[in-house]
Amino acid sequence: MYTQLFETFCTLQVGQLTFTDIDYADDVALLVDKEESLLTALTAMDEEASKFGLRVAWTKTKLQNLGSGSTPSPIIVDGNTVDSVEEFTYLAVEFQ
Repeated sequence: MYTQLFETFCTLQVGQLTFTDIDYADDVALLVDKEESLLTALTAMDEEASKFGLRVAWTKTKLQNLGSGSTPSPIIVDGNTVDSVEEFTYLAVEFQ
């Protein structure tokens, strides 16, 4: 279901490749092509993670626009506010 849901609602096309997320260890970067998909993607990730006894660290979870356009508005997922950032450092790499 996870793959099917993300392929339906939350994909990013780069050339001939389609991406839904980037995973490294216990970190996940969800890729969506429109702001309206953010809530769907985060809710699906939370539901799928809970099936394995995992929990999303909502205080660490952030929204960021890596393309053109404005910074996304904060959203609420299952009672948790997910804030937006303009810069984010991950593994000593700054994304802006």
